[in-house]
Amino acid sequence: MAEFEALPEYETIKEAIDSKLVEQKIEHDFFTDQEGRDFLLFRVADAPDVSHAFEDLEEQTDRAVDKALEERGLTRKDIQKAEPLEERVAAARAASKALDEARSPDRDIELSEVRSK
Repeated sequence: MAEFEALPEYETIKEAIDSKLVEQKIEHDFFTDQEGRDFLLFRVADAPDVSHAFEDLEEQTDRAVDKALEERGLTRKDIQKAEPLEERVAAARAASKALDEARSPDRDIELSEVRSK
């Protein structure tokens, strides 16, 4: 969930994920650790189904974006051209930093310690 936590729409995204997994009848739960990070828990055997559910959500999101842009007479390229390169670079760097922090070595060690107990 670390990839989504930094987004302002995080709670909406979390609700959409929950709804999709419930719809697909995939047992799951959200767990918040002591540091406030959220994790999506599900059975390993359900991983392919969870992956498929995320793919469905991604496709639904893409269709919704394209429809909203079409209603406004725009395309994705129009939006990209309108946003200055410096802003796109800053956004990409911020996203990359958030992903790196989410995958920090401290977290990997913490997870391996939990698994070894």
